[in-house]
Amino acid sequence: MKGQSEEEKRRILSIAGNPKNGLVERLNSIPNGYRILQRTYRYDPSQKRTGGNKKAIGVVIDDKYLTIDEYHARYTRHGKSRVVIPTLPEETAVPESDSNDIGYDFGSIETRLVGAVPLLYQMAVNCHIAEDLSLSYGEAVSLEILSLAIHWIQDRDNVARRFYRFSDSFALPFAGTMNEEQISQIYSYLGKDKKALSALFSLRCGRLESKTCVSYDSTSIPTKASDVYFQQTSRTKESEMAPMMHLALLVEQSTGMPVMYNLFEGKTPDCNTVEDIIARIEELAGDKDLVFVMDRGYETVRNLCVCSDGEKKCLMAARTLESAFITEVREHFSDFWDASSYVRNTKAVHGHTMKKTLKYRGKEFTIWVHVFRDDEKSQIENAAFCKQLDDFERSWTNKSVTERRALLSNPLMDFYKWSSLEGDLVRDPNVMNGYTENFGFFANISTYEMTTEDAYRIYHERDSIEKCFESGKMSIKVDTARAHHQDTMEGRFVVAFVALSILAELKSQLAKERVFEDGRKKPIKPHTFSVPDVIDITRAIAIHYAVKSRRFWASGLTKEVSRLCIACGVDKNFYTGQPAYIKSLTSICRNFHENG
Repeated sequence: MKGQSEEEKRRILSIAGNPKNGLVERLNSIPNGYRILQRTYRYDPSQKRTGGNKKAIGVVIDDKYLTIDEYHARYTRHGKSRVVIPTLPEETAVPESDSNDIGYDFGSIETRLVGAVPLLYQMAVNCHIAEDLSLSYGEAVSLEILSLAIHWIQDRDNVARRFYRFSDSFALPFAGTMNEEQISQIYSYLGKDKKALSALFSLRCGRLESKTCVSYDSTSIPTKASDVYFQQTSRTKESEMAPMMHLALLVEQSTGMPVMYNLFEGKTPDCNTVEDIIARIEELAGDKDLVFVMDRGYETVRNLCVCSDGEKKCLMAARTLESAFITEVREHFSDFWDASSYVRNTKAVHGHTMKKTLKYRGKEFTIWVHVFRDDEKSQIENAAFCKQLDDFERSWTNKSVTERRALLSNPLMDFYKWSSLEGDLVRDPNVMNGYTENFGFFANISTYEMTTEDAYRIYHERDSIEKCFESGKMSIKVDTARAHHQDTMEGRFVVAFVALSILAELKSQLAKERVFEDGRKKPIKPHTFSVPDVIDITRAIAIHYAVKSRRFWASGLTKEVSRLCIACGVDKNFYTGQPAYIKSLTSICRNFHENG
């Protein structure tokens, strides 16, 4: 330390506790500031000599010693003072006052946000997914799964790193917090426990009606995971090549409730998943009479033969007027404009059913083809086609002779007669009639005999699985797979399955008409509230527990919350009536039940 006497150096080192081999350096950024360093020695065999280095261990400022951490907490690198936020003192036991002492006992109040958590938990109880999880995975793990699923719905995403802060603010069935690493371990555990997942599917299948329809569909999910064996590079809907995996889902058609799912490799065609998923659910469902309803893409001759030969009841949408039955349809074309062919309980749909025999690898089997023509759909398609022609003709007229040459490759040119580029376009009615005569037609195929009305009704109800997939993509981002390993990926889909079940029950409740108890208020019509409404309206609701008086109450309850509770099928005093969910929501609620 230049400019200072040895006596001054010893004085500063004594303030720092006289470190061994201590050195003193002046801090230029702070007056009366000195850095305390410690020299260490080390023998270097390559150089055959002993060397040393210096390490800062503290700072002396205005004759006060600070460690390096304390120095950085109070000062910036330029020597400016930082704003120091004082820490709260740790709680200490307060001795009880004598009866003669005069004072006040303020007690304490614990507060936690709940938002839509109680309603979502109640939906899990209503659809029995909470009970089935407990029987399959045990009570402790089931609460963790439910908490993760509810967090996905409440947060409208499935990012694991957000759970820690969310669970620290919101009261969840699992009365603790988990960081990202712990959640990853839970996902991995769920992915490895195949027996528990099979037990869960068995319980869900056991709750199906003895005779019911189940909708089946699959979707491709992009993923960038590095260690997932069913990840394959395939083409997306946007015609881009990307790593994909395949998710197949079965949904009870009447309720929209997910029953089971399965994962396939990304390159697996939709039609190759039918036999596997049907075999799985029949093994779990036992002797239940199930009708499998599927969209286009599954109606291959092989699938029809396998399902027909195994006496499995299937109803599949077909590509309209395919060569397999186009001749029969042509023979009955006039029936689709006859009033006697109207399907009952529809707006304006004509229908006709035909029995047909097909052959696959030398084996003959029978199917029933149900063809329909929708007047409204036909009119919409005709209007769109005519608009295309009008726009094309307008473009032809406004272009020069040279520019018209580029339009010759347009497919719409097939509908015109023309002799030269200088002339106008003239429509060919014969070609147009052949093209438009199929407008409004759609068809499905069944592997068992059924009426035209039943074929239309059952397939029309299939939109429940489309809504389930849409709900999963919009509410929990099920089409985004954030995982890097096989077990973790599979475990995430267990949580996604539970979240989809809760959402299905919530949507089912919101779709019912509700009436206030006194009957004088305006009824709540179906679909008044949506899933985002449930999250937004309840976001500020909190529960409070007074430790001294052992009282429980809720805040943030508005008239809109009361109407929402009724729409969800629970009592209007759901949040204030100490419902059953209290036993599972954090230590606050547990303290209330244990001490109350």
